[in-house]
Amino acid sequence: MTGTSPLERAAASGDDRTLLAALLEAWRARRLVETEELIALVSARIDRGREPLGTNQQGQREWSAIEAAGDPGDVPRLLAALSLGKAAVARAQLALVAKWPADPRAVPALWRLVVERPLVSHRPFWTQLFRELRHRADATLIPPIDQLLAAPTHATFDVYRKEQLARLRRELADRAPPAPTDEERRLLARLAAQLGRERARGDARTADDFLADIWADPADDGVRQVFADWLSERGDLRGELITLQMARAAGRLDAKGTRRECELLAQHGREWLGPLAPAVEKGGMRFERGFLYACRVNWRGLLASPGLVTHPAWSTVREYSLDDWADPACDAFLDHMIALGAKRR
Repeated sequence: MTGTSPLERAAASGDDRTLLAALLEAWRARRLVETEELIALVSARIDRGREPLGTNQQGQREWSAIEAAGDPGDVPRLLAALSLGKAAVARAQLALVAKWPADPRAVPALWRLVVERPLVSHRPFWTQLFRELRHRADATLIPPIDQLLAAPTHATFDVYRKEQLARLRRELADRAPPAPTDEERRLLARLAAQLGRERARGDARTADDFLADIWADPADDGVRQVFADWLSERGDLRGELITLQMARAAGRLDAKGTRRECELLAQHGREWLGPLAPAVEKGGMRFERGFLYACRVNWRGLLASPGLVTHPAWSTVREYSLDDWADPACDAFLDHMIALGAKRR
């Protein structure tokens, strides 16, 4: 990366696709984490405003046509649509991805599938998926692997997935990405400044990012307040609710604030249950500090959506009730709530 490098010339061109091609070439020569971040940033700029691909037959035909064109700028759209169709379609798409040149954008998309667990009954799909991760990933994937390995095991598929994750972890242990040289670090820092990386980092933070942080540490009021500010800046009334309820928890909420709190919950409480809504009865739910704190569990709704049984959103619930006759069917849920320290009323 001496003199005026290909990366600097590509950046000076003002064309994002030219820069993306240069960044990908540089990354394939030296797989630096810092280069990966710039690739993701430029990819997001190219992809901004484009409609996601559908899951119907028309969407699948569009996926195939876009993939055949081989434009690196289209990779995020293609990866975002992986496994959204039938198992045979998902396997065919993965087979095409396996033929792509090395690309750092592939691993996060493949890992998303591991976390979301689509097509759990189709082991050939999972064989392909883990094969690609073993081929493409490096040791930076180990921390999220460890998180999944530490999660409770409730189904046969969970056992299978943990076996595959353990094998993947072993194979990635000695694949640490290289450290940048001083010259590489300076060049990449200049490019990052030119591309507005720090601003993009803040803009790229999503509601899901905040929710994940809150669910991971529900006692941290600092994260909740930052989330409230972030929501309020975007005109989302939940930011106001969090602020009001934080004031209540601190003993600072007056009568006017209490009335407004009740109005917001009456109008939007069900909406703010988020993913837990199908598993929460309409009566008896209580929010504190902006999140569900107590509720009556709709156990039929819970069991109709297996992903809800151990959903991380339950971490803010400290009290709950459940019909006694539902116990045999809800063992995994009860174990999860016990592990969270929630009290059954």
